[in-house]
Amino acid sequence: MDFFLRTSLIIFISIFISGCINSNDLNLEATIDARVDQAIAKIATATPQIFVDPTPQPTATPQVFIDPTPQPTATPQIIEIIPPTPQPTATPQINIDPTPQPTATPQIFVDPTPQPTATPQIFPKIIKPNDLYNQWRFSVPRIRSDGATGTGWVIEEDWIITNEHVVKDQSSVIVSIPQKDGTSKDVYGLVYGVDKKRDLAAVKINSKLNGIEPLKIFDRKYLTSLDAGTEIVQIGYSTGTAGFPVIKSGVVTTVILQMGKALDYGIKPTLKVLPGSSYTKDGVMLIVFNTGADPGDSGGPIIDFEGNVVGVVFAQVQSAGGSRVIGTQLAISMREVEVVWDLLKLGTDTSNN
Repeated sequence: MDFFLRTSLIIFISIFISGCINSNDLNLEATIDARVDQAIAKIATATPQIFVDPTPQPTATPQVFIDPTPQPTATPQIIEIIPPTPQPTATPQINIDPTPQPTATPQIFVDPTPQPTATPQIFPKIIKPNDLYNQWRFSVPRIRSDGATGTGWVIEEDWIITNEHVVKDQSSVIVSIPQKDGTSKDVYGLVYGVDKKRDLAAVKINSKLNGIEPLKIFDRKYLTSLDAGTEIVQIGYSTGTAGFPVIKSGVVTTVILQMGKALDYGIKPTLKVLPGSSYTKDGVMLIVFNTGADPGDSGGPIIDFEGNVVGVVFAQVQSAGGSRVIGTQLAISMREVEVVWDLLKLGTDTSNN
């Protein structure tokens, strides 16, 4: 490009000079030559600007090279997007929730199972003594024998259980059955088997003919020493009013194995009674309680608040070991009743069993 400029200037100047050569002014030619040299010198010095500018331009290419190079390295953003793939691993939550749900079926299985045996179906309102009394007083007759008065209760159809000391040596007794109109109906009951060791007796009547039903108990349950504190009620005729036995409440204070016979309490040794243990036949299992049983209550039932008959009242303790005792009564455990009841119905004397 420098050559082209120089040539153009020289041609221009030459034309200019040739147009003015006739003036014969040599000084003017010298002046023009000097100016041309100055002009050329100025043009030549300007070329560095043209040379410098393009030269640094290629050096900007590193920017072009550096920028694209990191761009591909931005692919880690694609790798970071990969974490959504763990999302499918959240499926355990979907798997865990439904899995326990089926295992909740035991609740469905457990609830229906007790329902058929649920005592509320038999005793819908057994929550206080009055409920017990109004359901069962019609199954608790008064027993009279040779001037003595006691209590009995219908343990099963046609059969009443009471104490041996209530029937004494009689072959028959008068049974006063409570009626719904507040009166009582007297019938004769035949004395079958007796047991002086356990103070038990079986009396037979015609239940259907005389309108008396068995005590609707949930179970004939026997307690152990661990059941101390169990709330109970007892029903009996300590007031001597036929048709309206009295009811008293209290708790079981202990359960013992009385060595000898039942009436040896306070005379012979006693043992504690534990679940699952076996015991000698030389003793009688007794329930000690504090309902305040009085004469006339003998032979009556004691019942827990779940509707289980747990014993048969037979004694009030007035002294033990030479000391006065207040608020202690005794009952024969249902365990003892179960041992001899079938034999008593046969008329057997089980005093030695």
